[in-house]
Amino acid sequence: MENKTTDRRTMFNKDDSSQTAEMLTIVLNNITQGMIVVGSDYAVLAFNEQFEELFRLQQGTVEVGRDFREILKVWADVTGQTRDILERTIRELALPTPFKYEFQQTIQGIDQWRLLTHCPLPSKGFVRTYSDITARKKADEQHRYDAFHDPLTGLPNRALFMDRLQHVITASQRRHGASNYAVFFLDIDRFKIINDTHGHSIGDQLLVVVGRKLADCIRPGDTIARLGGDEFAVLLQNINDLAYTVSVAERIREKLADPLDIKGHKLFTSISIGIALSSKSYERAEQVLRDADIAMYEAKERGNASYEIFDIKLHANILDRMQLVDDLRGSVDNKELTLFYQPIIDLNTQQLIGFEALVRWNHPTRGLIYPMEFIPLAEEHGLIYQIGAWILHEACRELKLLQIRYPAQPPLSMSINISGRQFSQQDLVGVLSGVLTETGVDPLSLILEITESMIMENVGAAVETMNRLRKMGIHLHIDDFGTGHSSLSYLQLFPVSALKIDRIFISKLTANGGNQEIITHIVALAKSLNFEVIAEGIEKEHQLANIKNLRCGYGQGFLLARPMAFTAIDAWMQEQKHQA
Repeated sequence: MENKTTDRRTMFNKDDSSQTAEMLTIVLNNITQGMIVVGSDYAVLAFNEQFEELFRLQQGTVEVGRDFREILKVWADVTGQTRDILERTIRELALPTPFKYEFQQTIQGIDQWRLLTHCPLPSKGFVRTYSDITARKKADEQHRYDAFHDPLTGLPNRALFMDRLQHVITASQRRHGASNYAVFFLDIDRFKIINDTHGHSIGDQLLVVVGRKLADCIRPGDTIARLGGDEFAVLLQNINDLAYTVSVAERIREKLADPLDIKGHKLFTSISIGIALSSKSYERAEQVLRDADIAMYEAKERGNASYEIFDIKLHANILDRMQLVDDLRGSVDNKELTLFYQPIIDLNTQQLIGFEALVRWNHPTRGLIYPMEFIPLAEEHGLIYQIGAWILHEACRELKLLQIRYPAQPPLSMSINISGRQFSQQDLVGVLSGVLTETGVDPLSLILEITESMIMENVGAAVETMNRLRKMGIHLHIDDFGTGHSSLSYLQLFPVSALKIDRIFISKLTANGGNQEIITHIVALAKSLNFEVIAEGIEKEHQLANIKNLRCGYGQGFLLARPMAFTAIDAWMQEQKHQA
């Protein structure tokens, strides 16, 4: 009697010499996919170990000759497939054409993905192959996640936020505005300063912490996203009234009111918020976010940690501002900027000691525009470097002409206001050195006026820059003194020559000598540090008298002399000679 053994995975005997049987056995044992061959009566003809492994079936569950439909029932129990899925899977076995699809199964809490390929046989049976595509599906899922989430904070990114917002807008239109929503555009105040001062690592951690705190302020169904940089957005859905929207804005302000501990650094920050409310006029997500952005810039104008709700007037204002910025870009090349000079007087001798340069913009259609209207725009849009360099060069050039025309000992000086962006630029010393060389002005004749707030943003870097300027011979004055937050301990570090008392304190002086306390303290402080004191904004006789009595050495203001064009200085100087 012949002793023939049969592989449990095929219907063929191992001793069978059939080439087909041998080839099928080799294929089954060496392919990476799971494979099963089923006859027309649903009996299993052959399978491989990979099939059992992919289906996570115990050995013995699949046997040659067993009804494949029974095996599918075991599979459904193991993987928790529903009855509907099982019945659909069994029905599709009779389909006469090839097909393939992906499906998911969960075994011991682990999600797995398989690719099924079903191929009918001429004998009316079929062959099925199963591929493990879990790694690819996870990679695709991660790719989709990465495409719609910020890698730093893990929050939804701009793309996902805009998609959700558009869905909300469309749904609101279908329901005729019954579903109200609000969009917040948020920007971290002074983030660039923090980033530059403490480094990008601290800045990144700050963004992460702020993102978490913002997420704590909204409901589970709402969306918080990082749009990029230090900008975030919030989508509030199903809002009943404006009061709730305002309460969220207030909650955000309160959440960020306390200092944040970032890697041992205590950082004070706040957020400016622009709010756009749902409207029938909105059709696209970009429109809503644009208006929230506009409102945010208005909030910035009001001061840190403010919020503003968009209305149509804001849109008109921002369009006007954008046009002004476009016009400002060509102001230097088109020779539209001009300098006016206000004399600074020694109050003891009544002698002219120098001028303060004040820039004006001769706009071709709007007329004369003062610096408070366009210098902040120039700083915001990076135009201040070109404008600031022009001011420095022009003021020094005309100072040299005045020094030649009106020789004095010491020579006439020129005070020039310098913006925060200019003061922090890397090549400031180089720019000033070039200007002084080109114009022939002695550095001792040049005075740069900086504000307390500029210095206090980064004291260490500010003192370093100030020391380099003083080594060049340039004098430094603190402008608008008394309105900032510098302390005496810091003030002692600053290599400055004078404090300029802000005009707001001068304007409060009364004819009977009232409201002198702040000025008295500033003068005493300056003298204790060997600083000179300059009072600006002197417009009335009693103000001048009080300033002199308080032993303030220098002054400027309309009462002494109004700002004048360079061409008007000669006439003014002649008038002063006659009065003397």
